[in-house]
Amino acid sequence: MSARSQIKDQLLAFKSRAYAFLDFIPCAIAVWSRDGLFCALNERTMRLTGYSTNEFQNTPSLWISRIHPLDTAAFLTARKRLEGGEDPVSCEYRFLPKGLHQERWLKETSRTIQTGDRENMGIISVYSDVSEFVALRQSKEDENRIGQVKQVIDGLTHEVTNNLQVIRGAFDSLSHGGVNSTAHRVMEDHVEQTNKLMKELSEYFYRPSCEAIDSDPAVMLEELARRTKNDLLKDGIRLQVVHRGPLLPTRIDPAEFRKAFDKVLEFSRAFIPNGGELKIDASLRKIEGERYLELTVSSTGAACIPMQADDVFRPFLRVGEQSVGLSMILAQEILRRHDGKIVFEKSREKLATFRILLRTRKDHEMA
Repeated sequence: MSARSQIKDQLLAFKSRAYAFLDFIPCAIAVWSRDGLFCALNERTMRLTGYSTNEFQNTPSLWISRIHPLDTAAFLTARKRLEGGEDPVSCEYRFLPKGLHQERWLKETSRTIQTGDRENMGIISVYSDVSEFVALRQSKEDENRIGQVKQVIDGLTHEVTNNLQVIRGAFDSLSHGGVNSTAHRVMEDHVEQTNKLMKELSEYFYRPSCEAIDSDPAVMLEELARRTKNDLLKDGIRLQVVHRGPLLPTRIDPAEFRKAFDKVLEFSRAFIPNGGELKIDASLRKIEGERYLELTVSSTGAACIPMQADDVFRPFLRVGEQSVGLSMILAQEILRRHDGKIVFEKSREKLATFRILLRTRKDHEMA
């Protein structure tokens, strides 16, 4: 008997035992072999999907073929996270049940099934129909998004109008007074500001696709320091990067991380217009059993501009004499897409801090 046949017989025996108790579980549940070729569904899962266990076993690709194409990547990413050691893993996707023309939103929460020797035997998944919840959430998000878009458009109109007025004034000065290096610089600065605003507006409305990969935070922070250190020194700002112990990998798109962090640094340096110190402190933190990479970005200077925490994520906020455009809204959105979060803290008069949390890989043990 071939090794594959032996494995198949073992899985079939496992599946037959699973049938005996799955129907007693009061929720939609399924047990899958590690390669997804064999499964056991309870009655609730069959009612939810419209398919029987045999149909999924006869066509192993049937389940993924019923997932909406735009959600396939989320489903496959969740499976890869599970294979990588993260446990449990949840994801939401649209699934088209047999005989229906309208997808249902399913929330799938999966765990690996392990032997006493911690060998991975398969996957057990629990399913919930969250269609109504997703519709309510989407309605609320649309409502919030509309309000934010109005804020952005109003703010952009105001900023661009101001820039055009300044450019017009500088142009008039050149027309009547001849060569004027100051007027030239003013025009160049405000044209550059306007271009930056339009670029940020494009990023806000047309979000780029991103690919989250296992990334080494220490490497990303080293690259960040190397790229920005000299530029900060021109403004009298010293950059210090501190690692408190070994840092675990986190799943994020490195280009998106760089973009978000650049925007945080842009905002942070605006707090200390007369120079000072920017300190990035990286460490691991455990919150409710979950491990996070915690990054704090602190601005310290003799003249640290006062700021209310609720104002930081408003569009086109002015920090002293500098407008920071959409930088913090974009940074917040990028981090949110990677299951991260960012908060602002003003702990004392001369210190302002951003705190960023990103999930780490679960297949590494925390010291």
